[in-house]
Amino acid sequence: MNLFKKIGSGAGALRSWTMSHKKTALVAILVIGVGVYGLTSMFDDGESETRSIVATAKRGSVVSKVTGSGQVTAMNEVEVTSTVSGDVEYVGVSAGQEVKSGQVLATIDSRDAVKAVDNAELALANAQIAYDKALKQKANQAEDSSVSDLKKAYENGYDAITGTFIDLPAIFMDVSDIFYVPSRSPYFSDIEIRQLLGGSSAISYKYQAGLLFDKAKGQYDESFADYKTLSANSSPEDISAFLDVTYALLRDLSAALTGTYSTIDYINARVVTTPSEMSTDKSLLSSYISKVNGNITSVSNSISAIEDAKDSAASSELSLKSAELTLNQQEDALQEAQETLADHSIRAPFDGVISKVPVEKGDRASANTAIATLITKSQNVVLSFNEVDASKLRKGQKATLTFDAIDDLTLSGTVTDIDVVGAVSQGVVSYGVEIGFDTNDDRIKPGMTVSASITADSRENVISIPSSAIRYQGDRSYVNTPDGGMITVETGLSGDESTEIVSGLNEGDRYVVSTVSLSATTGSNGAASSLFGGGTTRSFGGGGTVRVMSGTAPAGATQITR
Repeated sequence: MNLFKKIGSGAGALRSWTMSHKKTALVAILVIGVGVYGLTSMFDDGESETRSIVATAKRGSVVSKVTGSGQVTAMNEVEVTSTVSGDVEYVGVSAGQEVKSGQVLATIDSRDAVKAVDNAELALANAQIAYDKALKQKANQAEDSSVSDLKKAYENGYDAITGTFIDLPAIFMDVSDIFYVPSRSPYFSDIEIRQLLGGSSAISYKYQAGLLFDKAKGQYDESFADYKTLSANSSPEDISAFLDVTYALLRDLSAALTGTYSTIDYINARVVTTPSEMSTDKSLLSSYISKVNGNITSVSNSISAIEDAKDSAASSELSLKSAELTLNQQEDALQEAQETLADHSIRAPFDGVISKVPVEKGDRASANTAIATLITKSQNVVLSFNEVDASKLRKGQKATLTFDAIDDLTLSGTVTDIDVVGAVSQGVVSYGVEIGFDTNDDRIKPGMTVSASITADSRENVISIPSSAIRYQGDRSYVNTPDGGMITVETGLSGDESTEIVSGLNEGDRYVVSTVSLSATTGSNGAASSLFGGGTTRSFGGGGTVRVMSGTAPAGATQITR
């Protein structure tokens, strides 16, 4: 039993070694075969006869295939990068996740970008006012009423200034109390804010709003003395100059009030119970913001009216063109600012699967920082063929695909692309070929090894015979006939096993597939497998042997003796 086990183990090891060293094993078999053949010939008594395997020419199919191996790749793989700099605030995807085109993958800190948009919007609003003013001026340029219009505009301007300075004292007094009188708004003290929120953000927002408010308060104090000297009879120059001062003051005050309201609202959103003072202050600030904005509109309209009246008919057309140019520039600036803001949200450029996310929340990103790698779900196969095989390939040819990693999977594919220019490596020219899957399978992953069999050409319903039956003499091709003659044939497509016969052999004609040499030798009555090309060596009639020298007979072939 131990002996049988060793023999079985040795046979298994030999079979395993043979499968993993096919080329070496083939050479070894050929060498052994030659030796056996030589020994057989030494004992041959010289008596022999030749038998021919004969078949009938039939119609069938001839298929020429090109085979190769390659890898599965994604049809499109993109490294999504940031175009802006800043801290990563949010990462919303992970490796393996499917995403849709336009889906947000991550966001970058956008506070500066938001401010840039706000400034651009304000600049655009001013440009729009200037444009509207120029347009109105042009519409009124034919009217001979510039003096009366100018007088009326200054009167309205003085009224706008007066209305503003009537409203401002109460506003500055109440807002100052919010900032600086703890008993008035106890929740707004630094200590209370830290106790309520435990952070520094609200304190920072409060200080920013406070600086804006103090600036506006200083402007108000400086301009109040000049306001007391102003009257409806003041010079147009004084009224016009004071309108500009008032407008700048109102702008700064509006920003201060808005910042103060936003800070209180920020605190309110983060406390469990809203203090009554906080609700009162928010309501008060909201009314003051509306009032100041109304004054801004009134003053702005007065300035525009004065400028309209002052403009002459000769400059109206030029003013309009200039205003239009500025408006366009500000629109472009706003669009650019909005696009920059949008760039802070990193989005998927197409539907696909996230393969890698190299950043985390809190990382510092800059231009061209990789945020994620995105691949399409669609895949293809990339292979490389030598110049001979590549010359047989065309787009649209069908292929059969098998996968080393998935034993039971066979898919069909189509050649989608072939390199126009080959790549040369160590003197060998190769061409890249891409094959698209006709159907998808979730088990297929990028990088898997694929074996492809591509149907390069085929002929249907043609006369075909085994390629081994064709003989060659120089440029001449021929087949042997059963009577010992030869027929010259013209060949067409050569497939893996058979060849198309274009002329020389007709359907029903008989031809020799291969020859069998019989020699009467003494020896064993047992049969042994031949070591040459699919033929056999076997015993017959009293110890003689038959050696099939070449060829594989098709179905229906017969044997004749010569």
